[in-house]
Amino acid sequence: MKRLIAILAFASVCVFCFAQSLGNYTFSHGVSSYTPISSGTQLGNESTSGQRFVDPAIPLGGTATTGPGFPIGFNFYFNGQEYDRVGICANGWISLGQSWEVTALNMSANTTTPLGYTSAINPSWLVSRIAGLANNMSAQAGSSLRIETIGILPYRVLVVQWNNY
Repeated sequence: MKRLIAILAFASVCVFCFAQSLGNYTFSHGVSSYTPISSGTQLGNESTSGQRFVDPAIPLGGTATTGPGFPIGFNFYFNGQEYDRVGICANGWISLGQSWEVTALNMSANTTTPLGYTSAINPSWLVSRIAGLANNMSAQAGSSLRIETIGILPYRVLVVQWNNY
């Protein structure tokens, strides 16, 4: 009986303490074929390896870890915070930022293990990362890294696309 109570208590804590609210989103599904984006902003070039893209005025990226970020084109809610900027690391991850902060974007992290990186970033919500590929990636011949916001509000999507890495 004690074991059952402990399991139920643990399950309750997991459900109520760690669940992210989805109240800002609705979901649907569909089937379509993959079409790579060909417009938007191209970042880097075929020699890109580990660069961070934190400023639209510097499309080849660099080693800077802070900057104004790229506008998402809509407000995005992640982990209870609202974001409207994004920075991109060529190693397969993005960092979220807020235009109303003094420093809109802070990408201080190890480029190949962004989620395992601990740092005293202030404010703390600027440590938010989405690491879809997070690896030591290097561009190859014919590769591209692009960012584009597509769709019409309220159905807009930010697409960050690594091709041929």
